[in-house]
Amino acid sequence: MLILNTFINICGSSFSTALDRYNIKIENALIFHDELDLPLASIRFKNSIGHNGHNGIRNIIDNIGRGVFLKRIAVGIGRPKEKLEIVKYVLSKFSYLEKKKIYESIFPTIKNINQLIKNWDDF
Repeated sequence: MLILNTFINICGSSFSTALDRYNIKIENALIFHDELDLPLASIRFKNSIGHNGHNGIRNIIDNIGRGVFLKRIAVGIGRPKEKLEIVKYVLSKFSYLEKKKIYESIFPTIKNINQLIKNWDDF
């Protein structure tokens, strides 16, 4: 398993380079990303060609080419309750309780990642 740890908004070049360097087919890649349109700590499995306004996914698509299906696990961060700018909200830190809730949500997903990938088409 190869894990890239970089800023999502500018990860496209690193993602593309890693695929090439380690001879990974795009259909075997899995992207974890935040998702405003999901409640905090909820998980959604996606297999899509679009970015749905997500700048990081847009950057990946710009680097690997359009029309490619991307396997993704979206982790909900919810939308801000106040009239806070989206960018400011996305870049803000989670509270201790929010972090705990997210970790508890994604841990089973990560723990069972091989099984999830194996059965991806069932989702």
